[in-house]
Amino acid sequence: MKDFADEWGLDAGDLHWMTDAAVLYWPDGPETYFRAVAARFALPGDPTDLYRIYRKRYLAGVRTLDGCLDGLSALRDHGWRTAIITNGPVDAQLAKIRQVGLDRLVDAVCISEAERTTPRPAPPGSVTTYAGTARSGTACTGSGT
Repeated sequence: MKDFADEWGLDAGDLHWMTDAAVLYWPDGPETYFRAVAARFALPGDPTDLYRIYRKRYLAGVRTLDGCLDGLSALRDHGWRTAIITNGPVDAQLAKIRQVGLDRLVDAVCISEAERTTPRPAPPGSVTTYAGTARSGTACTGSGT
C-alpha cells in the first residue's frame, strides 16, 4: 500500500487510514476496499482498475521463505505427499501459490473459502482427502494459529 500512497501523494496518516480500512472493507472483497479508498481520497478512475493494478504489483512481490521450495522438493523426493491449507479468496490464494511455484510442489490445495469452512482454513482431514492420504501420519506446519 505504501507505493500507492506515495504515488497518490498521500501522507503517513492517510496510509494508516488505508491499513485500518483494509480490516473493515477487505472482508467484503477487495473491490469494496478500493471503492472506499477511491472515495476517501477522491481518486480518479474505476476502483476495479485500482485493484487490478494493486494485485499485479502485489503478486510481483510475493516470495517464499528461503529454502521453502527446496524443502518441499526434498519431501516429495522422499515420498511425502504435501498440501497447502489456507484461507482467503480462492482466486487471490491460487494466484500467490502459482506465482511462487508452489502449485508444482504440492499434491493438493485446500482453500477455506472454497471449502466453506470460514473463517479458519479447512481442517487437515479435508486436505488429506484431496491429497489421497490417511489422516494418521499427517503433519501440519504453518504460520496460522
